[in-house]
Amino acid sequence: VWKHIGLHGHSVGTFTADPAAIQWKSAMMGASDDDDIVTSRLIPPRSVASAQWTVFGRSGHIRIQQKPGGGSQSAVALELRFDGFPPTDYDKVRKSFQRLYNVDVTRHSMSSC
Repeated sequence: VWKHIGLHGHSVGTFTADPAAIQWKSAMMGASDDDDIVTSRLIPPRSVASAQWTVFGRSGHIRIQQKPGGGSQSAVALELRFDGFPPTDYDKVRKSFQRLYNVDVTRHSMSSC
C-alpha cells in the first residue's frame, strides 16, 4: 500500500497492489459525510499486460498497460500513469508485480535534454 500517489489527471490517493486487483482510490472527499465523492480505478490481475518504472524529479512513476478488452467492452489497450512513489521503491514494486501478476516492471530511462 502506497499513500499520496497521484493518478494522471486526478488527485492523489492510495495505491494498493494485492492478489485481487491493483486499486487506486482518491483521497478527495466531499464537504460533508453525506457528500462523499470517491474516484477509484480498479485493474483486474488478468488484464495487466506490462508496467514501466521511471524516476522523474523526486518521485517514482509507474505506467501500467492493460490488455485490450481487459474487462471492458473496448478493444483498445489502456494505460494508467501513477506518480508519487518513493524513488527507492522500484525493487519493492517490481517484486510485488512479479509475485502477484507475473509481470516484470521494467525501468524506463528519461533524458533531461
